Amino acid sequence: MIEIGGVALDPGALATIFGAAAIGGFLRGFVGFGGALALVPALALALGPRLAVGVASLVALPAVFMLLPEVLRLADRERIGPVALAIMAGTPLGSVILVNVDQRLMTGAIGALVVLMALATWRAPGRKLANRPWLNVAAGSLSGLLQGAAGIGGPPSVAVLMAQGGDTNRLRGDVLAVTATVALCGSVSHFFFGVLTLNALAIAVCLLPLFVGFTWLGSRYFYYGGARHFRMAALVLLLIIGFIAVAGSLRPLLAGHGG
Repeated sequence: MIEIGGVALDPGALATIFGAAAIGGFLRGFVGFGGALALVPALALALGPRLAVGVASLVALPAVFMLLPEVLRLADRERIGPVALAIMAGTPLGSVILVNVDQRLMTGAIGALVVLMALATWRAPGRKLANRPWLNVAAGSLSGLLQGAAGIGGPPSVAVLMAQGGDTNRLRGDVLAVTATVALCGSVSHFFFGVLTLNALAIAVCLLPLFVGFTWLGSRYFYYGGARHFRMAALVLLLIIGFIAVAGSLRPLLAGHGG
């Protein structure tokens, strides 16, 4: 067993966490989101949901500033502004849920949300939605709620933006803007609700080099193509991770029932 941030982890758990950090970083840099989707379920199984969300919030922050030039250059500020405000409003309510709900239930909920959001994002590009402000605001509110409660706030807004279509570079800029807002609002809210602990910081520091490095690789890969094949593979991995988190939360219940 190896102790990191006051938590004893076996080699299998460590490999899972570091692997999730690499996948999450690549997704964050390449498609603009998905870092938390890959990282939070793996962390939740090893550390518990509350500590997992704190670690993921801290790990995501450097990538926000790393990708900020692309946000400023590419994002549609008129479309993203209302979404950002909705995210800010919804995040504190989600943090209230995080600190008051049973941890095992949260692990299962995180896994289920990952599965649903990955499926929604997978199907979104095939559906063309009108650019309706009220829909963007509703998606932003849900993103804020999920970010505060589970650290995976990006997919609702991303799914709506992708369904509305548009120029690839502009769309990626919008996605990066949404995920940056989600990460910043989540970190502020989690700080005030005591989720960002010293243990979370210690674990985040260990994961940061890998996450940031793969974020850079993912960003470079975006400009060299291959999106169609990678996107399907990435979403399949997210589905697997989500199902593993759900199974992990149900295992104690099934074991107790079997006894």
